[in-house]
Amino acid sequence: MSGKWRQLDALNFFLADVRGGFGPYLGIYLLTTQQWNPAAIGLIATVAGLAGLAFNAPAGALIDVIRWKRGVVVVGATVLAAGSVSVALWPSFWVVVAANTLMAVVGDVFGPAVAAITLGLVPTALFTWRMGRNCAFDHAGNVAIAITAGVTGWWFGQQAVFFLVPLFALAVGTVLTIGLGYASERRRRNRVAQRNQALEEAVRALDELRADGVVLLANSDGTYLGQDGQDDLFALLDQHSAVVFIHPAELPGPAVPGVVPFAADFLLDTTRAAYLLVRNGIRRKYPNIKFILSHAGGFVPYASHRMAVGIMADTGASPADTLDDFSSFYFDTALSSSAAALPTLLAFAKPGHITFGSDWPFAPVAVAKLLAAGLETFPGLDNATREVIDRTNALALFPRLGTAPTPAPASHLDTARHVASRMVMRGVARLISTR
Repeated sequence: MSGKWRQLDALNFFLADVRGGFGPYLGIYLLTTQQWNPAAIGLIATVAGLAGLAFNAPAGALIDVIRWKRGVVVVGATVLAAGSVSVALWPSFWVVVAANTLMAVVGDVFGPAVAAITLGLVPTALFTWRMGRNCAFDHAGNVAIAITAGVTGWWFGQQAVFFLVPLFALAVGTVLTIGLGYASERRRRNRVAQRNQALEEAVRALDELRADGVVLLANSDGTYLGQDGQDDLFALLDQHSAVVFIHPAELPGPAVPGVVPFAADFLLDTTRAAYLLVRNGIRRKYPNIKFILSHAGGFVPYASHRMAVGIMADTGASPADTLDDFSSFYFDTALSSSAAALPTLLAFAKPGHITFGSDWPFAPVAVAKLLAAGLETFPGLDNATREVIDRTNALALFPRLGTAPTPAPASHLDTARHVASRMVMRGVARLISTR
């Protein structure tokens, strides 16, 4: 049995003790020990019952919006413990009314909170079974508190029963504190499993299927390309000199109402992956991988200098080297062949690093045709350059499909200008880093 099962078993067992250690015995205690009027006891129970009933639905909604569900359970158990002790020490009418009502309200959060914690710890397919097990341990806790309370009341008096609640509340807090690592451990194991699956699929695609390249999402369940722990995958891709097409996915966060994800979020997703691949040295460590960024690289061509400064401030890397790494990506023109986007892309990407893209079948055919037409009508391109983007650059990436003409070498003047500018920028970066 895994640790998370034991954690949930103990949580439900002790939480039943906390809830059951007070309510059933309050009326008996007030009637026999404190000599209360039965009408007053009934009034207290009625007020608490109505308050609990009124808060039942809001409690579920509250649990839905609160991130730290364990904290809600701990706070609730603490409130129950404080109320129980207050009744034992100061059994006046208004103290008992306030404590009993507050505990009825707080008790409403335990059910949805435990269900939410369970959903976060177990696979969806096992959720129904696990909830049944939760109920079993809840009932076992009820039996345990009944026996414990009976023995305690017999030996130490009825007032002592109320001091059992803080003890079981402490047990609830201990269980949740010890178990805090289980959810994060599950996420860590999921990430490891996803990386292993990606590695296995890449081996199958490149070695068995002889694929020309692979597709990787910019992020998978919140883990981005370029983050730690992906070296085995990148080493394999580098060994095969693989072409890797990076396409965005949904951002690891809630969508913003009114913002269509493909219009803005997808561009940010691609940019984040490219940033990490450069920032963490993947581009230089695995130079044989040919990364193609979809949608003209997201924001990369337009924000490259800003990102280079950010990486310099973070790691001390030269902006010149960072810009070279960013421009060494390949960029497709999918949904990005507008008169506003093409000039920056053409000015930023290295020669031979722009390829045609349509985003079909994800984009509707009409939208793909509309934006692809911009490539044909853009006045800044001659026919030869269009041919290079439409066909030649892709042939260089996928030689199995045909032979690409040898690109013309850069002029000596352009080479000298590039080397000189990079030397100046590296010098500036060193000066900034030493201050």
